[in-house]
Amino acid sequence: MPLQQLVLHFNDQFERQHGLSHRPFSLRHGAVYGLYPPLQIGSVLTPIRQTVDTTKLLGHSAQLCLMPIGKQRLQGEALESLLGCTDIPQPENDLAIINFDRLARTVHMLNFLPISHLSGGLMVNVDARHILAVKKDHGAYFEEIINKCGLETKQVIIQVLINSAYSFYQRQLDEGLQNYRHCGYQLALRFDTPAVSKITSQLIATLAPNFVCCSARTLKTLTDKKRREKLQQLLNATTSISGHSILLNVDDQHMHALAKNMGFAWVQGGFYEQPAYSTAAQSY
Repeated sequence: MPLQQLVLHFNDQFERQHGLSHRPFSLRHGAVYGLYPPLQIGSVLTPIRQTVDTTKLLGHSAQLCLMPIGKQRLQGEALESLLGCTDIPQPENDLAIINFDRLARTVHMLNFLPISHLSGGLMVNVDARHILAVKKDHGAYFEEIINKCGLETKQVIIQVLINSAYSFYQRQLDEGLQNYRHCGYQLALRFDTPAVSKITSQLIATLAPNFVCCSARTLKTLTDKKRREKLQQLLNATTSISGHSILLNVDDQHMHALAKNMGFAWVQGGFYEQPAYSTAAQSY
């Protein structure tokens, strides 16, 4: 189905299901945007490359490009600073979490569709709060969106950030992630490197994800010795389950060399290309 028709279809579906008073999706200059007042949502799709041969792609990583309507585009830390929080958005209830996450993932899928034939798959973040908010059939709603785009769930990697709060809800989160896996999705667990511990290895062994990720940006606070110890522990746990490792946000030569020396299978980040915004956020 042409992209314009898909945008119309999902506008009708979201309006009907969520009782919206606005059309949540728009197509401009070949890119799809989502509207979640007071934010506009776009996608940054960045290649995930093989470390030893960066011409080979695993797929693309999808990141949110958010902008308060009428203001400058914001990402990552800049947006968190503006909102005064580490998670976005700052919802008041479970329904707000679910609606935002579904809107964002739909934007990502629609922007991925034109390049899907060139890419192995798409890695999307799923907020752990979303997994807790959905009580059953995790991934079923997203599966309908994926199928409507003419794609399959096996082309999508569900990435979840694992932090200290995970242990308080481990049973519910484990069940949710297993539900995604039963639907055919691939699974990626992302860890902040300073927090890697014995519990990390146990969790990797229990969930057996397809991919284990960490961000190069979380390595900056560690000494070189501690950095290598933590990464080696993470890589050993990944190897023990025959999983694949990804070092994200590789922005310079030093981190690229570290990824190669440590044996990361895949890398992603600005060192390999300036991220090409598939949706350049603009004010309405």
